Amino acid sequence: MTLLRISLVVMCLATSNLLGQTVQISDDSAKDNPVTVKGTITFDPNDLDKKTCSITGHNHTDRMIVAFTMIVNVTKPDGEPAPEGHILRDLFLLDSAMLAKRAPQPQMDFPVFEVNTHCGGGVHSGTRRIPIPKPPEAHIKFTFVQFDDGSVWGDDKDIAEAMFQRTETVKYLQSLRDAYFDGGDYALYQVLQDSGRDQGETDHRFRFILHVKRLNLIKLNNAKAASDMIDKDLATAEEHAAWLK
Repeated sequence: MTLLRISLVVMCLATSNLLGQTVQISDDSAKDNPVTVKGTITFDPNDLDKKTCSITGHNHTDRMIVAFTMIVNVTKPDGEPAPEGHILRDLFLLDSAMLAKRAPQPQMDFPVFEVNTHCGGGVHSGTRRIPIPKPPEAHIKFTFVQFDDGSVWGDDKDIAEAMFQRTETVKYLQSLRDAYFDGGDYALYQVLQDSGRDQGETDHRFRFILHVKRLNLIKLNNAKAASDMIDKDLATAEEHAAWLK
């Protein structure tokens, strides 16, 4: 066997050993972060853009957490970086019963993703470079945490973004309630349909909480049920007014 063939075999074996492996999470959060995180990301050996996460956070405070933002950075086994994930998990519109079930409780572990799931996909271009063997990495950095008394920790920009998402959603729900009150079923569904076309056109900011809420209301396929959900969400938002900064 020639030296060239030996080198190629070694390279192929090194690459194959890296594919599909499980990587430990590195917690890059600030030292005063009220949350620590640990866990793993496993790469699909057949598609490195598919990752399965099993990640646990720990709330080190004596307050329930109602929202947090984290940044996820991953390098795949072929050496390519995955798209950065900037993730806000916000429980602003959950009532007390649901908060007790889903919110990170004081001094307890909690799932960073609520179920073990494929945590992000990749963006495929027309060409891909030759894979370069490199140990994969996975980093998570918490940048914003809010507690049930309304207090916050973290980056001012991420705090402002969370508040923007909430206030825009509340304004949207109020517009839906007004439409239903003024024009009934047809007016409500007209606003729901129109908002799907013009969301974010003026400032190019995606209102993702609003978007999810809109889809959930449409899926009900019942104006009265949608109206009841809108009223419940607005009542919950009023109860949580202290969480808006």
